[in-house]
Amino acid sequence: MITHDDFDHQKPEFEAIQPGITGAFFRRGDPSNLAQTIREWLAANRDRKAVATRCRQRLLSCYTAENQREIIDKAVDGIPANRILSRDIGIQDGRVTDAAAPLAL
Repeated sequence: MITHDDFDHQKPEFEAIQPGITGAFFRRGDPSNLAQTIREWLAANRDRKAVATRCRQRLLSCYTAENQREIIDKAVDGIPANRILSRDIGIQDGRVTDAAAPLAL
């Protein structure tokens, strides 16, 4: 996914984007930057199956109901969400190391 970088005008779903891994951001209101971002993304991410796998892995690792429950439980215990979400989710150096089962999207 490619979306603008003005997070105050986004819904929380933008957090699923890991620049260069699951998507990219362009400068809001800058169509030239959007075009450049799309060109760069397409040039760097030719393997669509690998991109889809990384996106599925991110969703399964961070955004299931079970994961959200865990984040809420940990927050009640005083543990910040970024410590939970930063755990190894099978992506190292932009490569998927442990492919997740496909989601039925």
